[in-house]
Amino acid sequence: MPHPSPQQEREQAQQALVQSIHERRLRWRQQTQARALGLSSAATDPASAPIWAQLAVFARRHPVVTCAVAAAALTLGPKRVLRWAVVAVPWLLPSKR
Repeated sequence: MPHPSPQQEREQAQQALVQSIHERRLRWRQQTQARALGLSSAATDPASAPIWAQLAVFARRHPVVTCAVAAAALTLGPKRVLRWAVVAVPWLLPSKR
């Protein structure tokens, strides 16, 4: 097998550099998308994310529903909201037993 010429070596080095840059950009894009969804880079599974992160993702994906819930909470008042929260929170959060 003959040795590559200096021109071929430069082209190979250039191709390796372009591939490296492409991989870095792809990794950066994936991290940016995960951050935009409110997820850390360690937890890419939304089900394993903390409840506050899941709520943030839900609020970003469903702004109309979020506004409707906020308006209902303001209309009902703090006493009724707390009464309903006592019922709803155990129902929404899974038991860790």
